[in-house]
Amino acid sequence: MAKILHTMSQRSISREFDESKVMYPPMNSAPPDFDVTKDLPPGLFEFLTPLSREFTSRQQQVILKRKAVLSRTHGGVLANTWDHLVFGIENILRALRVITKLFDEEFDRILRELPSMKDLGTPESLRQARLISETMIVRGEFDPV
Repeated sequence: MAKILHTMSQRSISREFDESKVMYPPMNSAPPDFDVTKDLPPGLFEFLTPLSREFTSRQQQVILKRKAVLSRTHGGVLANTWDHLVFGIENILRALRVITKLFDEEFDRILRELPSMKDLGTPESLRQARLISETMIVRGEFDPV
């Protein structure tokens, strides 16, 4: 049995079906009245027969291997297990800490290089203003974009 997911109204519904009962339309097939002795150029059928035997068996082996791999994949462990999700969140948090550290270092550099801050405020008041603006953005009270 194979499992297919359908998305309907923002939710996933799982439905099982027997793949062996699915009817596929004929592909790459000759017309029903095709006769290899009359409809092919002379010698072509004799040339193609050993190739067809060799490559058809290879094709069937590849198909069997593919079905086995897909079966193991579909029946295996999901990528979105709790451990993987936690690992991804931890990676995001590490990246945010690095970005925040870089931002803080750049902010401190700018504060040190400003010649006169009488009009702007003290370094501490600028840091406080930064925290207030970040809080407003996080709460959705201000959209900087």
